Amino acid sequence: MLGGGHETSLACIKALLDYKKSVGVINFDAHFDVRIQELHTSGNSFYKAYEYAKENNYDFSYLCLGVSKLSNTKALFQTMDNMKASYVLDTEFEKCIEVIKNFLKQNEVVYLSIDMDVFSQSVAPAVSAPAVFGINLKEILTPIKIIFESKKVALADICEFNPKFDIDNHTAKIAAYLAYFF
Repeated sequence: MLGGGHETSLACIKALLDYKKSVGVINFDAHFDVRIQELHTSGNSFYKAYEYAKENNYDFSYLCLGVSKLSNTKALFQTMDNMKASYVLDTEFEKCIEVIKNFLKQNEVVYLSIDMDVFSQSVAPAVSAPAVFGINLKEILTPIKIIFESKKVALADICEFNPKFDIDNHTAKIAAYLAYFF
């Protein structure tokens, strides 16, 4: 799936949960997107998926990579702990390979999501919430390769790109490269 905010991920994850009964979500994102709120938004798709899994006795696990400590509240970190979800900060991104390998061992089916705001605003300015630190394109390629080589990816998306705010198509080119890499 290409485009839209993270609100688009929820339907795909629900469908995959209904089909497989157990799904691991790997999300490259500066934000957890686990707000606890009734209305479904791009800021709570992964919490809504977690709730849906609990309601239906499905297994759901969540890994968020490239998280900005400055872009998430203490309450969101607590929600991640309550969900027994895992994460790697953008400032410690080099740790993600080991975390991904362990996550893949624990999950038979994976939903992969890349929120373009995981990248530094210097390379991906056209997002809803640009990251001051973020990661770069080279840093994400090995982790994505490991994820796809596991042959566990059932669905994937690239989201949160807004061409209206792009500078010389920087963000568009990264999104296109990632789609090609997929």
